Amino acid sequence: MNITPIVHYTLYYPVFVVGHPCRFDRFSTRRGTCIFPCRCTHDCDQVTGQCLNGGQCKYDHPSGYKWSGPSCQTGNVAYHKTASQSTAKWNERYPASKAVDGSIDLSYQHCAGLYGGRYTNAWWKVDLGGNYNIYRVVIYYINKYCKAGYFGWRCRFQCYRCPTCDSVTGKCPSPCKNNRWGVGCMLSSGCYYDEEKGRHYMGRTSGGYTSGKWHSCISWIQQNRKPDSWFPDGSRSAAGHYCRNPDTYKGGPWCYNNTRHNWLDCRLNHCLCDSGRFGVICEKECHCNDENENCQNNSPKGRCNSGCAPHFKGHICQECIDGHFGVFCDGTCHCRFGSCDLTTGQCPSGCAAGWTGDNCQIGAQQSSAFTLSVGNSSDVNDHTQCASHNGAVAAGATVNESCTATGRYLSIRINGEADNHLTTLCEVVVIGHKYICTYPLFLSFW
Repeated sequence: MNITPIVHYTLYYPVFVVGHPCRFDRFSTRRGTCIFPCRCTHDCDQVTGQCLNGGQCKYDHPSGYKWSGPSCQTGNVAYHKTASQSTAKWNERYPASKAVDGSIDLSYQHCAGLYGGRYTNAWWKVDLGGNYNIYRVVIYYINKYCKAGYFGWRCRFQCYRCPTCDSVTGKCPSPCKNNRWGVGCMLSSGCYYDEEKGRHYMGRTSGGYTSGKWHSCISWIQQNRKPDSWFPDGSRSAAGHYCRNPDTYKGGPWCYNNTRHNWLDCRLNHCLCDSGRFGVICEKECHCNDENENCQNNSPKGRCNSGCAPHFKGHICQECIDGHFGVFCDGTCHCRFGSCDLTTGQCPSGCAAGWTGDNCQIGAQQSSAFTLSVGNSSDVNDHTQCASHNGAVAAGATVNESCTATGRYLSIRINGEADNHLTTLCEVVVIGHKYICTYPLFLSFW
């Protein structure tokens, strides 16, 4: 499951007391304390902290967040700070540092990843670099969609010149450009990808070389030799005048170049699918526990040496385990009795108590219960809990949790068995200071 926390702090100032000058770079609402730094491009009022002489709140880092608020005390201090998480296996693809890189992109590629699944009590933490007073945490739950132009499980694949392709299937609303074909327009027309000499080739090459000369194909509909069922397109008409191999000719895809049944060899290459994909036209994707494993190199193709990823099963990890459904098996069945439809999630027995909708997903919980903790030790087990959340939360929802505590480390712990948690942004704001992180949790304090 994916969550995106943000933490907001509310700054309360006492009654102003005038007549207690601070240095030019400090201010205070109480006489003699001068505890707040001036964060203006020019001088600030020594009592209120407001910018003077046309000054504005400054940037604490050239590429970081700008300080804000009436006295410029709300800003980013967790930017590029040290962050860590419990699951080392995800550190390469979804490192904890992506929760503090300043990006608010909600796609998988820009998130830190907490992995639950077969593991319990997953956590993520950030070292704020000093003790700060924390007041409130607001968590924004990430949605499951890929950013424009990407698709598939974990949004690993990019559509070729098709920024509006379907985020699940990779299908483009218009024909592929530059003679591309296949899922996400990822396949080259100069290649076939199956092990049957291009029997499943549906590219758009319409010619080849014979005796060193270029020849063009004629439409298959002008020939009566091959039945429609022999063509991967579904019919001779759909195959048009493009190279095909309906009879699994050993030389690969071919075509006729005149009505007297003269034929030519299209001379296509046998190519491999992109890493992470397999199938006769690369229509399947690997669902391995190790996301970096390229299952097309295994025998049979699709088998995962590292085992199936959470929620998948089968000898090539293409089936959902009991209790889950959907293309990526990321939907949870909520049936009164028995299992749900593996594609739609619909329940023949009706919905379990507390669940409604055509497939019993209204009110679906997108994450396991979590706790927020603060402490001065780097060991999350030594942190003191300041808030918890146990209710069901829909994807994209916002949860506000009061978290009044003082400490150097802020940690988020997923209780019990959990799904995959991805965080994109974490902002931490305290009195006089603010921290921003980027993780499937957005943490921000006001």
